[in-house]
Amino acid sequence: MNSFNDSSLHPLNLSALHLAESPSMQHLAKTPEEMDKTTLSHLDWSYLHSLSDADPDFERTLIELFLQDCQEQLAQLKEAIAQTNIKETERIAHYIKGASANIGAQYIQHYAQQIEHQVRHTQFTCFDTEISRLEISLSIVQEIFANSHQHSDIAEASD
Repeated sequence: MNSFNDSSLHPLNLSALHLAESPSMQHLAKTPEEMDKTTLSHLDWSYLHSLSDADPDFERTLIELFLQDCQEQLAQLKEAIAQTNIKETERIAHYIKGASANIGAQYIQHYAQQIEHQVRHTQFTCFDTEISRLEISLSIVQEIFANSHQHSDIAEASD
């Protein structure tokens, strides 16, 4: 995207990147039980490339902002769950689901959707499994990003 504006990518504005027709967003219409995890990706690079017009700097910025924001939101989600705050738990899970869908982090999207679905259906139970899976998925996305960042730095240095 040539008209890139850093201020439009503030972590709180990631949801503004919502693209309803995107392949990454198609899973949102399904309940967690209906989702086929074999088709999910920790980071859907083809979606991210199409979103960014294959601009690696824009992709790097998006992922960096997402990772930072998701860490903060995950901490708030844990706090809301600990306080049995149903409304806040649902809101944060929904936010994480949307932000992760916006960059193609499909597993994070899936696990956040599971929490949101359970809360909406008054199943405020123990979310340890979902939180653990969210954390693992977030770590994997961080590792994927770090590895891709290293490779692009090596390629730039050799140019």
